[in-house]
Amino acid sequence: MSFILVTYGYNQYSIFNTNTSTPTLIDNMKTVALNNIIKLLNSKDSSLQKEIESSLKEEENLNKMLKAHEQDLKIEEDKYNEAKKVLEDKIRKEEKKKEKEEAEKKNAKDKGKEKKETATKKKEDTKSIEDQLDNKAIVALQEKIQDVQNQLTTLNNNKEIKMDKKKKLGEILIHFKKQNKSKMNLTIDLIDSNGEVMNINDNLESLANEFLENKTVYELNYIKIPDEEKKEEKKKEEKKEEKKEEEKKEEKKKEEKKDKKSEEPPVPTLEPLKFDGYCVRTIEEDSTYEESEPKDKGKKAPKKK
Repeated sequence: MSFILVTYGYNQYSIFNTNTSTPTLIDNMKTVALNNIIKLLNSKDSSLQKEIESSLKEEENLNKMLKAHEQDLKIEEDKYNEAKKVLEDKIRKEEKKKEKEEAEKKNAKDKGKEKKETATKKKEDTKSIEDQLDNKAIVALQEKIQDVQNQLTTLNNNKEIKMDKKKKLGEILIHFKKQNKSKMNLTIDLIDSNGEVMNINDNLESLANEFLENKTVYELNYIKIPDEEKKEEKKKEEKKEEKKEEEKKEEKKKEEKKDKKSEEPPVPTLEPLKFDGYCVRTIEEDSTYEESEPKDKGKKAPKKK
C-alpha cells in the first residue's frame, strides 16, 4: 500500500492512499481538506463565542467587586479622616493648655528650659499624628482596587483580541464554505517540499502512485483566478456615471481605456489551501508564533495540456 501525507488549512494534514485513480484521489483530497478546515473553523468560532461571553460575565463581576471595594475604601477613609480630626483637636487643646501653663510660669527661673521642652514635645506630637492612626485597612483596599483594575485591563484587552479573531474567522469561514459549495469547479494541485508542482491534472489517466512518491509530504494548493467581483463593481459604477448628464467626454475615454485593460484575461496562480492561523490560535500561542511566508505563494499555475 502506498500513501502520501497532505498538508492544508492551519497545521492540518491527512494521509491518502495513492493506490487509486488520480481523479478519485483529487476528489478525496478536496472533500477531506475542505471538510476538516470548515470543521476546525466552526469549532473555534463556537469556542471564541463562549470565551467572549465568559469575558463579559467576568467583566461584570469584576466591576461589581471594584464598586464594592471603592465603597469600602470611602468608608475607611471617612473613618480615618474623622479619627485624624479628633486627634488633631486633642493635640490642639493640649497645646493651648501648655501655652496657658507657660504664661503662668513666665517668672520661673527655668523659663528657658521649659520653653525648649515644650517646643520639643510639640514637634513630637505633630510627627506622631500619622503614626497613631491605623491606615492598614485603607492600604489593603487600595491594593485590592489596583489589582481589580489590572484584571479589568487585561480582560478587556483579551476580549478585544478575541472579538477581532472571531470577525476574521467568520470571513475565512465564508470563503471556505464557498469553495466547498463549488468544489466540483475547484482545481487543486500538489507541491512537494522542494517547491515542485506535481501537475496532477495532467495525469488523470494514471494511478496516483505512478507519479506521486510513496510516504512523501505534499502541500495542497488550488488554482486561483482573480476575483470577478471587481469587474462587476466597475460596471455598476459606469452605469451610474452614464446616467449623469454632466459627464465629460474625456472621462468617458478614460473609462473606455480602463475597460480594455480589464478585458485582459486574468492570470491563474497556485495558492496554498491554507488560512492565516491568527483566528484559531490562542492569545498565548500568538506571543510565541513566528510568521513564515509559504515558499510558493502566488506561484503561476501550470497550463493545462
